[in-house]
Amino acid sequence: MRRLFLLAALSGAILVSASAQEQRSAHPYRNALQSNEDPLVIWKWIDFALLVGGIGYWAYRKGPAFFNARTEEIQRAIKDATGLKIEAEFRSSEVDRKMATLGAEIQRLREAAKAEMQRESQRIDEETRLAMERIYDHTAREIESLRRQAQLTLRQHAVQLAVDLATAHLRDNVNEADRDRLVRSFANALPRRVVSA
Repeated sequence: MRRLFLLAALSGAILVSASAQEQRSAHPYRNALQSNEDPLVIWKWIDFALLVGGIGYWAYRKGPAFFNARTEEIQRAIKDATGLKIEAEFRSSEVDRKMATLGAEIQRLREAAKAEMQRESQRIDEETRLAMERIYDHTAREIESLRRQAQLTLRQHAVQLAVDLATAHLRDNVNEADRDRLVRSFANALPRRVVSA
């Protein structure tokens, strides 16, 4: 209701001002010649007062909401900026703390790397020792195997030589009577060997 009244008053004032403007503009030279004073000055002031009043009323109605919203935006931006500043200061302090402990951290990493290298060296030494032991054992077994094979080959060769020598000796030095005696002795020993086997 109040708005309607203000709107009607504003419209009426504008109409009155407009009609006064028309009357004045109809006789611009006559009014200027009659007097130096403008008879519509009062209406201009009323127009001005209505305009200022309308702007004031609009500012009164819309201004607080606008300024409150703007204030909230500014406060939110300040809070965000404060949060960002705190976060940046925290990061900066973390960087400073890390930079302060960087020497100790590098020393700790060097010591850890040195200890790791020593452990790795010991592990490699142990693996090398075990590999050498396996190679030595394998070599010793192979040498033993070759020695036994050589002994066996030597014995076989010696037996073969003995047999060949005995055969040659028997062929050259044994007469008919010795042959018969050897065959009988072998035949007599044969059943005993078969029974014992």
